[in-house]
Amino acid sequence: LALTKSKMRIRPCNILLLLLLTTATAFSQDKTDDTKWTARLDFMVPQPLSNKAFKLSFTGIFDAGASLNYRIGSMFNLGLAYRYKQFQVRANKIPDVDMLQHTHNALLRLSLDKKNGKNGVWTPAINVGYNYIIYSGAPCVLGEATGEEVTGVNIEPNISYVWMIDEGFGMGLMLNYNILTHTFDPDAVCLNEHKSYTDGEKIGLSSSFSFGFSVFI
Repeated sequence: LALTKSKMRIRPCNILLLLLLTTATAFSQDKTDDTKWTARLDFMVPQPLSNKAFKLSFTGIFDAGASLNYRIGSMFNLGLAYRYKQFQVRANKIPDVDMLQHTHNALLRLSLDKKNGKNGVWTPAINVGYNYIIYSGAPCVLGEATGEEVTGVNIEPNISYVWMIDEGFGMGLMLNYNILTHTFDPDAVCLNEHKSYTDGEKIGLSSSFSFGFSVFI
């Protein structure tokens, strides 16, 4: 049973990584300075910020995204992006509960590429998108989960800095902030049966911060 759960847990990540590698291979071929299309990949670790109930319950596990961008003028880009994010209830926060939050996020992206020196590129960006959120493993004993699948709209400012290794490939670091029109309610997924929450801790939109690596293709 433990092995089955582990496989289910990593399957979305495997699919995403396969898509990212396929995209990277396609865009790394025959790339020139005149290419208007670029791809961006990122691999980060998220940290919950709000609301308080969400922060007290979940730990960030995985945050990965891919975008396809079209250059407008010399610096601006318009693009489409997909992001998968995973949070987990860990034993240090709520013992004997094995529960995950999966977020699938489709985004519109506006970014700006600003060269820094010979090989550096700063890229501030703003993403706006739609989210489909799934809670798996709700630990219901006395009641029934009423909020295992929810949706919401998010806004996501981020900034990355990459060092161009060659003409069409660069790697660097990325910071990302995300706020989502979903108010996490522990009662809706039965976490209130295993941990006490005040009414004030259940107020506020969900937000998170992520830090990790970025790839420019």
